[in-house]
Amino acid sequence: MRDRGAEVTVLALREPGGPAVDVVDGVRVVTQPVPRHRGDGLGGYARSYGAFFARAAAHLSRRPRQWDVVHVHSLPEAMVFAAVVPKVVRRPVVLDVHDLSTEVIASRRGSSPRLAAALERWSLRFADRVITVHEPYRDLVAERGVPRDSITVVLNTPDDERFPLLEPPTPSDPPRLIHHGTLVRRYGLDVALLALAEARGKVPGVRLEIIGDGDHREEIVRRVDELDLHDAVTLSPGAIPLEEVPGRIRSADVGIVPFLDDRFTRAILPTKLLEYVRMGRPTIVSRNPVIERYFGDDEVYYVEPGDVTGVTEAIVRIADDPAAAAERAVRAQRFFEREGWPVARRRFWNVMEEAVS
Repeated sequence: MRDRGAEVTVLALREPGGPAVDVVDGVRVVTQPVPRHRGDGLGGYARSYGAFFARAAAHLSRRPRQWDVVHVHSLPEAMVFAAVVPKVVRRPVVLDVHDLSTEVIASRRGSSPRLAAALERWSLRFADRVITVHEPYRDLVAERGVPRDSITVVLNTPDDERFPLLEPPTPSDPPRLIHHGTLVRRYGLDVALLALAEARGKVPGVRLEIIGDGDHREEIVRRVDELDLHDAVTLSPGAIPLEEVPGRIRSADVGIVPFLDDRFTRAILPTKLLEYVRMGRPTIVSRNPVIERYFGDDEVYYVEPGDVTGVTEAIVRIADDPAAAAERAVRAQRFFEREGWPVARRRFWNVMEEAVS
């Protein structure tokens, strides 16, 4: 939107010691002194999001007519109600659904409370337009009562400038694996560690770098100790700035996205998968219907969720035939000819222009 000449204000969380107001790449950023919660604990999320909701609602309500459109990101969908005053004065509200609350809660608790499901439906219907990240989510949003013609798919593809399209290199011998993101159980790092322990017998020197933070960190540390993987695993001290992620990916050979099977992960297209593919890294990824919609069996190394042996075998296959791994990575990059950021950007612009017209 900045590139289209719009004046953009972002309401965001404040880094410790960070400024209350800043300008980042031509975008005005107004930060709120609310701590960010990373992990599985719903109580921590509720406190963090509740505090941010109150501050965001107050900010949007002070001069509601100054906004031409309010663009709200989930989770949770209920954050959209922070724009109630702009909505009352007939300012359009666009809700951007990256994940659905009911799916996330069900993955942690086995089911979603009726109140959460109702709140999700009310939030989706409150918005004038809904953006979501892939076609299966569009179907789920439509099932919640939102007209399909008001739902637009804008894939969460990597920024071309930040994540350059690289020619896939031949993986090193032994290969260096990487996984980055929030450290929670459902993303399957226990599986990755068990597979790494098995693979070491066939691929001496194989290594894994884990970057991120979250509730599962202590369990990961315990697993590394239990499996005696100190010389094979590097765990970052916490989350790292987005600007550093491409360099870390560039220094690795193979991406690994070994999420477990649950209601939430059956409907995800992980951004980290797209980042690895874009930067030419062969990727081991758990199979689900959404990823299969975009990538073929000859483009990524599919494994069944939770299958330690399958991940082990994929690591060994890459080590045994690195040239074939590089060829697979080249084929995977065809995704960006169909669904790269230029395509997503045009779709996003169209939604915003239609919202304010």
